[in-house]
Amino acid sequence: ELRVATQEKEGSSGRCMLTLLGLSFILAGLIVGGACIYKYFMPKSTIYRGEMCFFDSEDPANSLRGGEPNFLPVTEEADIREDDNIAIIDVPVPSFSDSDPAAIIHDFEKGMTAYLDLLLGNCYLMPLNTSIVMPPKNLVELFGKLA
Repeated sequence: ELRVATQEKEGSSGRCMLTLLGLSFILAGLIVGGACIYKYFMPKSTIYRGEMCFFDSEDPANSLRGGEPNFLPVTEEADIREDDNIAIIDVPVPSFSDSDPAAIIHDFEKGMTAYLDLLLGNCYLMPLNTSIVMPPKNLVELFGKLA
């Protein structure tokens, strides 16, 4: 009977070691899995929001200093992904216009611009006009200077 008691102690210490080893693997898996989930769900880009006001600068009645301005702001939202070299611009419908909401995607890697008409569901592809559209890195620098 003494042998049986001694064998139980040896077996229980082995089970304890296996349990601790299993728990350490589970803990390591939770840490690595949490880091991967965190990296997956973190935003990879910065979203800039801004308003632009358009008016005729040659017309003195539209001066910002005198009287009530004769223009309404147009709000746009730009999602700039420097790593992918892509700029996504959401253009909502202005309250004073009959135009459709749109999403514009400028892909500098492929040299293409996609214009998605959200109301009609049409997508138009065209070559990227680099003389008008700034690359994402330059656009981020511009937004940084304006802020």
